[in-house]
Amino acid sequence: MKSSRFTHLAVAIAVPVAVLLAAVAGDLFKFLGAHPFWSRQIIWIGVLPGLGFSLLLWRLGLTSQRRVILCLLVLLAAGTAAYFGKMQFAASFAEDRLAGQAWYFGWIGVVAGIGALISSALLRDFSDRRPE
Repeated sequence: MKSSRFTHLAVAIAVPVAVLLAAVAGDLFKFLGAHPFWSRQIIWIGVLPGLGFSLLLWRLGLTSQRRVILCLLVLLAAGTAAYFGKMQFAASFAEDRLAGQAWYFGWIGVVAGIGALISSALLRDFSDRRPE
């Protein structure tokens, strides 16, 4: 049983990392609006907090539906910050430092939200486990 639990956790960690690496390899984040200079580095900053958030929600015993909803809210908030940060940064002719930081950290949040969302969807609820 313990190896099954370990395998389940390993899959819930490995799959989001693989999906995010594939997105970086295909320059998906640059295509969606991340700055070309740091569109490849945001995965290395955002993936660990996203997986940590997902595992924390799982350990707190939230149902998979609630975990997915919370991760979608994180993804929505981060995407909104990235979008409006980019718009304000471009409108200020790259002089609004706060908008640039919102754009940058918003994209890190998007990566964290995607990783957390995929991981949360893959993790089973505590009630779904068989007693050992």
